[in-house]
Amino acid sequence: MVAAVDAVAEKVVAQLREECATPATRLDGVATAMEEEMRAGLHQEGGSKIKMIISYVDNLPNGSEEGLFYALDLGGTNFRVLRVQLAGKDKRVVKRESREVSIPPHLMSGSAA
Repeated sequence: MVAAVDAVAEKVVAQLREECATPATRLDGVATAMEEEMRAGLHQEGGSKIKMIISYVDNLPNGSEEGLFYALDLGGTNFRVLRVQLAGKDKRVVKRESREVSIPPHLMSGSAA
């Protein structure tokens, strides 16, 4: 009986997987469109349908970074802070600390005046 139920379940899952599959060509098209929109948004303010936030990062990390680094995330209801101590290529992340606090509702709205 259990084997029969398992066989039916596997058939249902296989059918769903087939019906929900996205062709690779379609995924490639989505990726290309996203890239074009992001490039347009980086080229000109308001030049994209994708919301682009200006970033002043002028180069990417290469793994040899050393020192204390912070990441701040101010979301809709939470404020997150991440502090990471990096020690270069050999040790990489030495210490990682994070905190998250809820933003009180009265601070989430106000007048523009």
